[in-house]
Amino acid sequence: MLEQDEPTFANWDQDETAVAERYDLQDPADVAPALVAAAEAVARRYDALCDAPEATWARRGLRSNGSEFTVDTIARYHLHDVLHHRHDVRAFAARATAAAYDGGAEAFSAAVAELTDEVRESLDAFAAAVQGAGAGGAVLEVGSGGGRDAAALEERGLTVRRTDVSRGFVDRLRALGHEADVLDPLGDDLGGPYDGVWANASLLHVARADLPTVLARLASATRAGGVLGLSLKEGDGEAWSTHGHVPAPRRFTYWREGPLRAALEGAGWRVDHLARRTGGGEQAWLAVRAVRGAT
Repeated sequence: MLEQDEPTFANWDQDETAVAERYDLQDPADVAPALVAAAEAVARRYDALCDAPEATWARRGLRSNGSEFTVDTIARYHLHDVLHHRHDVRAFAARATAAAYDGGAEAFSAAVAELTDEVRESLDAFAAAVQGAGAGGAVLEVGSGGGRDAAALEERGLTVRRTDVSRGFVDRLRALGHEADVLDPLGDDLGGPYDGVWANASLLHVARADLPTVLARLASATRAGGVLGLSLKEGDGEAWSTHGHVPAPRRFTYWREGPLRAALEGAGWRVDHLARRTGGGEQAWLAVRAVRGAT
């Protein structure tokens, strides 16, 4: 439309096309990069139009069914889609990731059954901080997975409430004789108050826009002086992965130190310690220990 006068486009129905081409079977790990690339390309075109005259925004395009639109009206349509479907996409990503763990709970649990030296060090420091605060030692674990960390925390004298968004993990924990709850920290009742929250390699699946809300909700469920143990993958952006211990697609959000500190402090946590460590595949991680501030 910017390069041709009144071009004609084939008419199509997006819902019919989605059904006919089985969009439901497409792999998010393939769709996500293509979608991001397309969105960035469209955004660059709109950026170039910021100072364009009205005549440019009024340029027309035609559909084969006779309807017409302009650069301005299609821009409004794109904006509507971004705003209207943003929550839908986030919710889908969360469901798909939980489903991936549901199907891979046994394999994942077996693959990470042994504590690494880095996680053991973080566990030791977290447990000491909780016990040093002089409280009862009640800990909410967000993302218990196979139960490895909860067992280690209990060995260190803490009482752990095991939770996970994946029913596959929760069912497995219950079969092993543990109490466990399906819990989404973004929207479910967290209970409490707790003396500490342990979220090792779990909140990395939370969308960037949602993490401040999750951190604030965890702070509200933790007494003043309570401790947060948190680890996230270091990096930029978000990505789908079919690598690692779970072959089904999972969505990951990567964080840098500055924005993560800001999110924690804005949610009521004071960062006491932040360390970088290297995991499998030379992936960089940020390991944080923070304290709940006074209300």
